[in-house]
Amino acid sequence: IESPYAGDVEKNEAYLKKCLIDSCARGEAPFASHGFYTQFLDDTKAEERALGMGCGFAWMRMADMVAVYTDNGMSSGMIKGVERAQEMGKKIQFRTLSKSKISIADAAKAYRDNDFEKRWIPTDFHNDKKNIKLA
Repeated sequence: IESPYAGDVEKNEAYLKKCLIDSCARGEAPFASHGFYTQFLDDTKAEERALGMGCGFAWMRMADMVAVYTDNGMSSGMIKGVERAQEMGKKIQFRTLSKSKISIADAAKAYRDNDFEKRWIPTDFHNDKKNIKLA
């Protein structure tokens, strides 16, 4: 997931939660590096921001697609994320929540209906452990 973080962090974190719910309700298993790495890295310090973005880009390699939520515009970090996704040849989907009214209940129903556990575990996972670095 790409969405704004810096600036009005409280507002952007609330927006990110809505983006994650929207993604889940679409039958996806989202990851938002800026919502995770900022829990222990300081996004206002250039070195820590670069580390968090680098870790996010490493996870991006595993993603099937990158969803870019644009209701609040495009931040410099989002632009870097889109550029990196393009370099990796990832599918990029631009989205807005302004017309979406998906709730947590909708996302939970999508989870139940789509049987995510079977859907998202690669069938060759156990045969390809040498290519997976777990942390």
